[in-house]
Amino acid sequence: MRRKYIESVCVHCGESYKTRSDDYKRKYETNNQKKLCPACSSLNFDGYIDTKGYVVKHWRTFPKEYWELLKKMCKSNGQIKDHRAIMAMYLNRPLSENEIVHHKNGVKT
Repeated sequence: MRRKYIESVCVHCGESYKTRSDDYKRKYETNNQKKLCPACSSLNFDGYIDTKGYVVKHWRTFPKEYWELLKKMCKSNGQIKDHRAIMAMYLNRPLSENEIVHHKNGVKT
C-alpha cells in the first residue's frame, strides 16, 4: 500500500512542506486548526517565563521580516527575550550585549 502525501504551505513561515495524509488530520488538529510546517509546529508561540521573570520566545515566532535581525541577537538555541526583540524591531537594528532595555511600567511580562 502506497502512502499518500499532502502538500501544504505553512501559514507562519510560508514554506511548503509535505505530510502523510494519515498524519495530516492529527497535526492539523493539534496545531490549533492551523497548517504549520514541522519547524514551526515545534515552536512555543506563547514563549515561557524564565527564572528572572522575562518572557523568552524563539526568533521564528516573530514576524518574518525581522527574522534576519533577530537571528543575530539570539542564543545558539534560537531563544531571545521578548522585550529585547520588540525593541530591536522598533529600532530596526540588532541590540548589542551591553544595551539595556527597561520596562516602562516595571512589569517584566
